[in-house]
Amino acid sequence: IDDIVIANLGETLFSNYGTEEGMTPANTVREARIINGRYRLRESGRGGGIATFNSDNSEVLWQATDFVDDNTNFDDAEDQAGVSTHWAVENTYDYFLEKHGRNSFDDEGARIISYVNYSVDWFNAQWLGSYMRFGGGDATNDYRPLVGIDIVGHEFAHGVTQFSADLIYQNHPGALYES
Repeated sequence: IDDIVIANLGETLFSNYGTEEGMTPANTVREARIINGRYRLRESGRGGGIATFNSDNSEVLWQATDFVDDNTNFDDAEDQAGVSTHWAVENTYDYFLEKHGRNSFDDEGARIISYVNYSVDWFNAQWLGSYMRFGGGDATNDYRPLVGIDIVGHEFAHGVTQFSADLIYQNHPGALYES
């Protein structure tokens, strides 16, 4: 868990002074959905829902599977990136709703879909028009997945920009899109 403070003009918008001690996925993810007797990182309580899928190092998204667990702990090592992403999406959605009155990235309650562990050694994150994908890190250089709230929030904000400003991703508008 990272120590994070997001502020604007001296006002704290979000803060998290995290500690790993006592933290489990069960007390960070606020909602998981039970399907066929197993819990999955899906929920319907925010907008059109949030779904976080495991690409399992593949680049073929239709082959992605659910992160599943027999209870809401999701405490296996391979679940960590999925749980971190799901938690960050929940909190990003809540921030945009509470601070800006915005219902999802399109402000019409679109379902928020994330694919985690995308590709092999892909150390990146990306907004792709209607969903986000996050690499599983780079094992060669011991880089962890880019799934912190700052990165997830950044990618989600690309969706907000796409649906509110309609910028073209090139030259000066592209630079604004990234800011």
